[in-house]
This record gives sequence, C-alpha cells and structure tokens, in this order.
Amino acid sequence: MASPSPWFGVSLLSGAGVSLVTVAAVFLSNVPEGLSSAAGMRKAGRSAAYIFGVWA
Repeated sequence: MASPSPWFGVSLLSGAGVSLVTVAAVFLSNVPEGLSSAAGMRKAGRSAAYIFGVWA
C-alpha cells in the first residue's frame, strides 16, 4: 500500500482538506502494526512504560 502522506499534501494544496474518514482509516490501518511492534518489544523484555513511551 502506498503511503497516504502524498495524498494528504495534494488535498491540502488544492484546498480540499483531509476528510475525517481518511484520517480514521489511516489511524485504524496502523493499529495492527502498532500492536505487533508492541508485542515484539514486550517479548524482547521491554517494560510497559517503555512501550507506552515509544508510542506516546
């Protein structure tokens, strides 16, 4: 999947803005990656505080 960043830039340059649905879709599409990374860090022995700090 292509990065959504160029689409955000193009829509902002055209004055259209970025729809809430698009922002929500990008957020939701990143949830599995974040969970996977957090699980990997936990398995590697990182603390919960460290993991939250990385994602905050």
